[in-house]
Amino acid sequence: MRAAVQRAYGGSQVLTLEEIEAPTPGPGEIVVQVEAAPVTQADRRLREADFPGVTWLPRRLMAGVLRPRYRVPGVNFAGRVSEVGDGVVRFAPGDRVVGATFSGAFAEKICVSADGPVVPLPRTLSPEPACGLPYGLGTARAFIQDWAQVRSGERVLIVGASGVIGAYAVQLADHAGAEVHAVTRRDDDDGRLRDLGAREIFRVPPERRYDVVFDTTGTLSFRACRSRLTSSGRYLTLYLTVGILLWMVWTRLRPGPRALFGVVEDTADGLEQTLGLAADGAVRPLVDSVLPFHALRDAHDRLAEKPTGAVVVRIGAASAPASAA
Repeated sequence: MRAAVQRAYGGSQVLTLEEIEAPTPGPGEIVVQVEAAPVTQADRRLREADFPGVTWLPRRLMAGVLRPRYRVPGVNFAGRVSEVGDGVVRFAPGDRVVGATFSGAFAEKICVSADGPVVPLPRTLSPEPACGLPYGLGTARAFIQDWAQVRSGERVLIVGASGVIGAYAVQLADHAGAEVHAVTRRDDDDGRLRDLGAREIFRVPPERRYDVVFDTTGTLSFRACRSRLTSSGRYLTLYLTVGILLWMVWTRLRPGPRALFGVVEDTADGLEQTLGLAADGAVRPLVDSVLPFHALRDAHDRLAEKPTGAVVVRIGAASAPASAA
């Protein structure tokens, strides 16, 4: 089977398409014929060994100190089950699924645990938009719904709203009934963000009071925005630093605004909740572009151009919505 292989850290040139042996399922495992896989910022970080702040050492140990530990990259996928191992009752050959993994998605086939973060593909979604939801929408859902617990009537500021996670955060906050304000540096993105649910759009964060500030860019610290938060306000960031850890401890012990951070874990329940938001129409899947497998390097390079949705690589044949299958 064809697979992307990475033997060193670096730019997109370290990725090569090669023929490798196809996986076979062991007990409790399934083999998925991959139809589509997104190229995410997580993939870029793993490709470059770009692990910021205090996460550098543990993540480098997990990924490989001198070279990648796992030769086939790719962390999310959508496809069709082709084989099942002994003891698997949750899935059968032919089932369409969406899943998350630490590596191996940029291949024609991937073998994963049937009890891991892999769930049925909703019939209203196609593989191409669905495969990008676990990273973008899943991350935004954890921050906006689980940790910030945004409520109707609250005022929410999304910094970096034009990015993939930020744009999903705008939709989720609007779906919760919040008044959403967005910060973006793109002059031509106002109409798109308003369509996603932003009431007001700014180039720099305004001096106003907010119930929630979600910084997806790492440019607005908790110290800088404390004066912008209400007494019960919550500040969230995607970037783990020593500073945010100290602020989390400090604000937990004292009344007033809270600093929050969390690590998004891929679970089957979490994936089902994430996909359900899109399947039910609460959130619109965002796809920037769909490229063929042989253009995997181009898909990685596209990340540097700040895409407005998922950059997807079509690995299997072009696919119709699952409901039409």
